[in-house]
Amino acid sequence: MSNTRFLFCHGCPGGPDDARIGFPSIAQLEAPSLLATDDPKHSAQRALDDMIRQRPGKVSLVGFSLGAMVAIKLARQNPEKIEKLYLVSPAAPLQAGDFLPNMAGRIVFRVARGFPQLLPALIAVQRLLLRVSPDGLLTQLFSSACHSERELLNDEDFKAVLVAGLNNSLDAHRHGYAAVLKAYVADWQTDLQDLAMPIEIWHGGSDSWAPPEMATALKAAFGDCADLMLLDDKGHYATLAAFRAALSEQQIADQGDDTAQ
Repeated sequence: MSNTRFLFCHGCPGGPDDARIGFPSIAQLEAPSLLATDDPKHSAQRALDDMIRQRPGKVSLVGFSLGAMVAIKLARQNPEKIEKLYLVSPAAPLQAGDFLPNMAGRIVFRVARGFPQLLPALIAVQRLLLRVSPDGLLTQLFSSACHSERELLNDEDFKAVLVAGLNNSLDAHRHGYAAVLKAYVADWQTDLQDLAMPIEIWHGGSDSWAPPEMATALKAAFGDCADLMLLDDKGHYATLAAFRAALSEQQIADQGDDTAQ
């Protein structure tokens, strides 16, 4: 794994800085902004093509939260370019189960699905809250998170990543953010079909943004090519941190093996 390259598809709200939670510095990682255009898959495709142009060979994809949708669509379109697909705290299609009542962001998704014309106004309100009181907005967003997840807010580096992601989504690229939300609430279950590469699903049993039932639904859709790692006591971001730690340990071990040879 020491020579594996990773393309990271960040969450929404979120941004490339999400990769500071999800990866150690030793990883060979590209983390493009998926919101720079109104088509997040186009942004990810361009980054993937650039990586392979610079150094031919397969790339592993990591999709975090809503970025899992982008990673899945990208993998399905480029199976010959993908070594492995990692889905961390993934948000499954809403049509795959009765997930919405248990999602912390359900108001945003309900507006995106039922009243898309109101979505810009909702984003504008969130942007105003972010400007007036970033800490207040974070407290509101984490109000239904598990205790261990709320404890992460005591980490100033973690808070800085979250605020950077909120600024990226609610301010700098709010039109791209709205496009991702609209794409997510649409029915994209067909993208779960015909994925032949190995898949790892990492999900927290205490995730309030993407309920753990989403991971179970994705595992059922993918079948035998997918392995599910359910971390009982972890929340949404804590699972990403746990994935980072596991990846770091594996990379260090691989580097040690390469040195010994």
